[in-house]
Amino acid sequence: MAGSSLALAVLTAGCGGCDKQGSSTRPSDPEGGLKLITTEGGGLVLLPAKPRARATEPSEGCVRGRVVGPRGPTTALLPPKPGLRAKRVGETLIVTYELPGGLNNCRPWTLRLTIASSNGRNLSITRPYRLRVLRGSQRVRVPAYFDDPPDIVHGSTATRDDLRSPVASVSIG
Repeated sequence: MAGSSLALAVLTAGCGGCDKQGSSTRPSDPEGGLKLITTEGGGLVLLPAKPRARATEPSEGCVRGRVVGPRGPTTALLPPKPGLRAKRVGETLIVTYELPGGLNNCRPWTLRLTIASSNGRNLSITRPYRLRVLRGSQRVRVPAYFDDPPDIVHGSTATRDDLRSPVASVSIG
């Protein structure tokens, strides 16, 4: 219980310079950082900034990262962060991905793509796609319940054992 009170205190304290805009509260942040929004029901939602990059490069290979397993925290070889680029074609997003070769110790099994809107009014959706090649593209249909078109794609890879890579984020072009 103390952890949730602390988190609430940090969230509300971080909004000391908020500007009131309609039914949402947004921190004043000229750099385009995090946004704190108060929902109609009074809940607080912290939204990440919209990425400025329209494309990312993949990491060069396996990434050593910290994971928590049944025996506690340890380090493991994680799959690489994917290179991403996304564009809109009507109601469909075409997400192009690229991964480096030579990944025998951390071979990615799936690509997980999340589409989201930076406005905070829509839910995001995440879908896994089985990776068969190191370069390719996925077509993602935007669900009809999205009020505004999504403008962000987050992508990560995962091994067959579900070890996940760092996340790449791009704006949809």
